[in-house]
Amino acid sequence: MTSFYLRVKPEHEKAVGETYAAAWMDPHFPMLQYQTCVKQELEEFRSGKPNGTYECFLNLLKFIPADRMTLLDVGASSGYYSEVLKIRGFQNEIDYTACDYSTHYKDLAGKLFPEIKFKVGSAMELPFESNSYDIVLH
Repeated sequence: MTSFYLRVKPEHEKAVGETYAAAWMDPHFPMLQYQTCVKQELEEFRSGKPNGTYECFLNLLKFIPADRMTLLDVGASSGYYSEVLKIRGFQNEIDYTACDYSTHYKDLAGKLFPEIKFKVGSAMELPFESNSYDIVLH
């Protein structure tokens, strides 16, 4: 499996952290992240290639006894898990809402997945009432 991740050596952690701490504020970062990490995975999954992470998530949903569920995806980036659900036919069984701290991810989600609900907010102070979702993906 091809990985786009590089291990940061302990002696470089501080410098890397300082360099990339504000990367989420760059308006180009969401599209770069989507094109580099997500787009190919979704295309492969759509064509039938297994993806362990997506499969695990979808298999866990089968154990939740409900006809219609609400799902909040915290730290959703572009909201691409809505597409994972759609690929496997869950779009009518799960009411999906994305939440991310970056308005740039909301903008990208509006272009890629215009049908989803997307709220800008911090995972530390979610802009939702307690117990308002059946599932919270984080």
